[in-house]
Amino acid sequence: MNYRAGGPRPALAAACPDGIDGYFGNVGYEHLEAAIAHMNPHGRIVACGSIAGYNAARPRPGPTKPS
Repeated sequence: MNYRAGGPRPALAAACPDGIDGYFGNVGYEHLEAAIAHMNPHGRIVACGSIAGYNAARPRPGPTKPS
């Protein structure tokens, strides 16, 4: 999926129209939030890192509520 062509949520929705059952994340932030928003019931998330925030002056407290 090309998340740069409009963001991770629309790209994930187009690539996985039936939702996702598993997600291995090492980017965090918008990518994790997109996975949560498209997660099927009883899906699994493995969070191995959050590279998108490693250089942030103030880290975000966690994912926002999916809309």
